[in-house]
Amino acid sequence: MQTRIIHTFTVLTLLLFASVALSAQLTITPRVSVSEEYNDNIFLTEDDEEYDYITAISAGFTAQLTARTAGLELAYDPAYVFYNRFSENDGWRQLATLYGWTSLARSTRLEIRDEFELTEDPLSETEFLAPGVAGAELEPILVEDASVRRGRSTFTRNAASINLIHQFGAEDTLTTGYTYRILRNDDEAVDDNDEHVVAAELTYWFNPQTGAEASVEYTRGEFDVGDDFDDWAFTVRGNRRFNRQFNGFVQYDHIIREFEGNIDEDYVVYAPSLGVTYNVAESLRLSAGLGYFLQEIEGDDDEDGLFITGELEKNWTYRRGLVTVTAEGGLDRTDFGAERLGLTRFVEVAATATYRIHRRLTADCEVSYNNSEFLNDPSDRIDDEYNFGAGLAYEPWVWMILRLDYDYRALDSSEDISDYTENRVVLSASLTSPRPIRLNR
Repeated sequence: MQTRIIHTFTVLTLLLFASVALSAQLTITPRVSVSEEYNDNIFLTEDDEEYDYITAISAGFTAQLTARTAGLELAYDPAYVFYNRFSENDGWRQLATLYGWTSLARSTRLEIRDEFELTEDPLSETEFLAPGVAGAELEPILVEDASVRRGRSTFTRNAASINLIHQFGAEDTLTTGYTYRILRNDDEAVDDNDEHVVAAELTYWFNPQTGAEASVEYTRGEFDVGDDFDDWAFTVRGNRRFNRQFNGFVQYDHIIREFEGNIDEDYVVYAPSLGVTYNVAESLRLSAGLGYFLQEIEGDDDEDGLFITGELEKNWTYRRGLVTVTAEGGLDRTDFGAERLGLTRFVEVAATATYRIHRRLTADCEVSYNNSEFLNDPSDRIDDEYNFGAGLAYEPWVWMILRLDYDYRALDSSEDISDYTENRVVLSASLTSPRPIRLNR
């Protein structure tokens, strides 16, 4: 089945590429970079920490094909890393993103995406957004792993998706799609897995004040060691618009999980919630609500409780800088990472700031806190994660950027074996072509 899926995705990508290439302009932007990193805890241990100096050399490019009704973008950045003390970890890191789209009709759009990462860094925080304009507004499909990964064994992640988006009204849309994600680990203690997701989502406004949203998502989880499962998630939401900026909503989420094998872990989740949304241009976007969930678990005690749901983004713009505060909360499931931890209640807050000290010198910093409560873990595990980062970027020429970054990360878990603190200092230099190389037809 996996081979058939890969072949189908490849054929669709080639067809899209061919349709774009017939009338498109090709641009290529090459780049190279080198970095030196000091890391005081490369294996993320609580005690007996080991440090190392890590050198990374990378050469990559972004290629774009743009036509009137279609586009295709590919970014690829391979890097080779050298460890000063633990040279057995030397090897390749690879990052690639693909984004293609075509308009099948005036109101119908087909999108194809792929995001790939190969790395040995257990705390990799790769930005999986396409670097060009075409994919700048997209959320990543290769999602962040909320579990804890140890050691420096290489692992590979890939996510491929195809979506059909049809707009049949000013605010009415129907989206259907399929996403296939994989995780492959050189560490035999970590379970490889495959995730197949088929989803449909409908948004419809009955009148300017009243609307509704409905979605259904089927997930098939396949594991080399753990038990496979089938998962159905249903969401129904009613929206009421009180004025141009202020909306209210009532939402209900229903989840059904069925495991294969003779185990009593099947469960059903009931999760109603209500809240408000508030939007003021780009300076403030808020969606906040309060919900209650009940998880009925076959062969085990039920879980229940309140949860905060929603997102916040607030921007303050100054003449030389920008400050952004974000917050997010809700229910999630941690099934396809380095650990299988099940239903998760989480809250995350973060703040970022940038300030242009000089025409060629910019400072930035970021601080964040994440609380994750893993409701299905036998030990009722709760993780508190703290991150702080600060950096300086100097641009001596339009084609060169020099950066100095410091990052601090700490995990305080109710399972003491998971605790760690890590400090990184990275000095890097990157060179990028100031203008894309245009290959006109």
